[in-house]
Amino acid sequence: MKALEQLQLRSVIIVPLLSHDRALGTLSFAREQGGIPFGPEDLDLARELASRAALAVDNARLHLLARRQNEELERRVKDRTRELEDSVRELQAFTYTVAHDLRAPLRTIVGCSDLIRRDFADLMAGRPKLADYFGRIIFGASNMDALIRDLLSFSGLGRADFKREIVPLEAVVTEARMHLKDEIAKSGARIDFDLPLPSVWGHRSLLVQVLVNLLSNAIKFVASGVRPEVRLTTQVQGNRARLEVQDNGIGIDPAFRDRIFGVFERLNHIERYPGTGIGLAIVRRAVERMGGRCGVESELGKGCCFWVELPAASEC
Repeated sequence: MKALEQLQLRSVIIVPLLSHDRALGTLSFAREQGGIPFGPEDLDLARELASRAALAVDNARLHLLARRQNEELERRVKDRTRELEDSVRELQAFTYTVAHDLRAPLRTIVGCSDLIRRDFADLMAGRPKLADYFGRIIFGASNMDALIRDLLSFSGLGRADFKREIVPLEAVVTEARMHLKDEIAKSGARIDFDLPLPSVWGHRSLLVQVLVNLLSNAIKFVASGVRPEVRLTTQVQGNRARLEVQDNGIGIDPAFRDRIFGVFERLNHIERYPGTGIGLAIVRRAVERMGGRCGVESELGKGCCFWVELPAASEC
C-alpha cells in the first residue's frame, strides 16, 4: 500500500504470463489516484491479454530455439559434408593410384607371356597344354586390365566436371569408328548411317565413349558366323535428339533390359563374349551427366536397339 501511495496509484492489476503451466513473467496494469478503480471486467480483460502475450512470448522463444537448432544442424551438416568430401577425394586418389599401379604389372604379365608364347612357339607346338596355359594367363591379365580401366572410367564420370557444348554427332560417329577400326576390320562389321546427323548439347569425349561402347557391343554380341550389321539412325522431336544403334545380334531378354545398365551385370559367359560388365553402366552414367537418358528395346534372337536422348542443339 505504501508503494501505491508513493506512486500515487489507486488501482493495480498484476497477472502472470503462463504457458504450459510455466510462468514466463507478469503483466501489470495501474491507474492513478482519482481514476476509477479496476473492476472484475478489467481483471478478465487483463487475464485474456496476459494469456495472449504469454502465447506470443512462448512462440517467439520456440522460434528462436528452432532457428538456433537449425543453424547448429546446418553447421554440423556442412562439417560432415566437408569431411565426407575430403574422405571421398582421398579414396578416389587412393583408388586411382592403386588401379594405375596395378595396370603396370598386368601389362608386363601380358607382354612377357605373349613373348614367351611367340619365341617358344616350336616348343609349345608339341605341348598344347603349355600353350593353353599361357593363353589363359594372357586372357586373364588382359581382362583384369580392361576391368581396371573401365572402373577408372566409371569412377571418373562421377566426380569430374563436364562443360556442355554443341557437339555434331557426325564428328562423334567418325571418331568412334576410328577407335574401333581394328574390331571392325577383324569382324567384317558393316556400320551404316545417313547424313546429315544433328548436333546435340553434350560433351564430345563422353559422347565418343558412349558410342564406342554401344558399337563395340553391337559388333561383339552376334551369333557365331554372323557378320555384324549396325544401323545408326537419328531423329529430333521438339527439344530432344535421339540416336539409335540397331544391330543384328543375339538380343536381350526383355526381363533383363534394366539390369544390363548396372555395374558388373553380365548375361553371357565371358569366354564366349569377353568384357568387363561395366560398359553399359558407363553409357548410362555418361548420358545422365550430359542431361540425357538412354534405354534399349530388344528380344532374344532379334538384335538390339540401344537409344540415347540428349538436348537438341537447335532448341537449347
